[in-house]
Amino acid sequence: MPVAKKILIPILLILVTAGAAWGIQVIHFLQPGAYFYMTLPTLLLVDIVAATLVLFLGRRVAYSIFFVQLVFGIGLGNYITALGALPSLTTSVQQYSLVSDMGLMAIWDYVNVPLTLLLCGVFIIQCLLARRLPSAVVRVRPGLAIATAIVLLGLHGVVSLQASYGDLTIAHEQAEASKGNFKNFIVESIVRRGFFATALAEVASGRLFEKNVPVERTCSDAATAHLPLLPVTDRIVMVQVESLGGELLDARVDGNAVMPFLAGLRQSAFNIRMDATKKLASANSDYELLNTRIADDKILQYQSVMFFPDSIIQKFSQRGLAPEVWHGVTGSYMELRDAYQRMGFSHLHFKEELEKYGVKPLNIGFNGVVTDEDLLSLTERHIPDKPFFWFIITMTMHMQDYQPALPQFAHAPLSGFYSECYRTDAALQAFYAALPEGTTFIVYGDHRPYYGNPAPYVPFLVAVKGRKLASPGGAEPIFTRCEVSHYLRRLFSLPPTSLPWDGFTEGQSAKCNP
Repeated sequence: MPVAKKILIPILLILVTAGAAWGIQVIHFLQPGAYFYMTLPTLLLVDIVAATLVLFLGRRVAYSIFFVQLVFGIGLGNYITALGALPSLTTSVQQYSLVSDMGLMAIWDYVNVPLTLLLCGVFIIQCLLARRLPSAVVRVRPGLAIATAIVLLGLHGVVSLQASYGDLTIAHEQAEASKGNFKNFIVESIVRRGFFATALAEVASGRLFEKNVPVERTCSDAATAHLPLLPVTDRIVMVQVESLGGELLDARVDGNAVMPFLAGLRQSAFNIRMDATKKLASANSDYELLNTRIADDKILQYQSVMFFPDSIIQKFSQRGLAPEVWHGVTGSYMELRDAYQRMGFSHLHFKEELEKYGVKPLNIGFNGVVTDEDLLSLTERHIPDKPFFWFIITMTMHMQDYQPALPQFAHAPLSGFYSECYRTDAALQAFYAALPEGTTFIVYGDHRPYYGNPAPYVPFLVAVKGRKLASPGGAEPIFTRCEVSHYLRRLFSLPPTSLPWDGFTEGQSAKCNP
């Protein structure tokens, strides 16, 4: 083998291996509005040294390391691209628990196929390059391996010293929050130390084993104070649509609207834009909207918050509306049954109750879910003839490819997802048609979709059946869920939140300092 190849191939292998590791670390920061931390170039140097170390461990060990890198790369990369957040060990354990409660086949819905194929291609390239290396280059060299490992640990230590392990304890985080510092210490650690070192820090600091009781926060009511009051009624249906991105109301495939009913309803409804960020889980979305709170994006609020003193559900219950919730998942999912009871719902209809009506869940492994079509068809038959408040949560737009694609979308890149959007839209149309005149119908998205090029906002529509409502003129801002919750309180003449605003906006508190 020519000398040039003996030098070129090892360099290429080091760069490919280091680049793949570093690419997963920076993929989150390529998203709009994300900071590019100055420590990330330093982490690239760490990755290069680590990739060099692989050459001194032998070919078989190298193959094993490349495979482990592939598995972790797929897991981390798909988490980041699907949820728009950097995964810590703690949040990853929580997400696995949530997905397994719904059905492990649901993991497929988080898979970014192009990214996964790219990483598999990188793995193949790594193996081919390693195979081309002469034994004199890639073999066990204890002396060089130890020396390189010392350099690696020293370099990584310099990076890690910028934040102590104590920064990851929940006690420290809550102490800082009480001072108005809402920095995301997990993200700070990941961009300074990397994923693996942060995971070790979570274990070493005890964070993984602690129960996180979040600092309750609300927002200012000033942002939505200018929005008009509407002629709402005491017959209220509120529908949280899974993955209803703002772009979907305008989406078309070969001239066919993806969600024609909601697109048409928008013309006669009051329409504003709401933040599309997913904060760990969908349940955190309705927690914010139904309680006028700001959710911590590192934990599931319903697992930690025991009391809901500002729940708008309780306020409606006090008016005698007997609030009911309809949801196609099992009641244990995200601990919703216990949380909703504490929030003031008088009747709860989860998968267990829906099955008693003869509804058969869609099989996605383990528990499964009730489709939006079956859920809304069932609720349509139980609409009361007196004042009421219903909260309905759809699910099947979270999933694609579990039902056949519809003919009009069969050749679209997102055929499975668009088909589910169309089915949910049609079910909403039939349900809306069954509502009595004068019913207040609120529909919104819980967060952005996992597929396509999602908008940074979700629609929030307020309609009163039989009336045409005007939407704000001009370019309205994107409101947070907490801010929209303040508007709901004013819209339905509910008492203001008892929790004072701490003076910090949600955007300020959510960002870390670069």
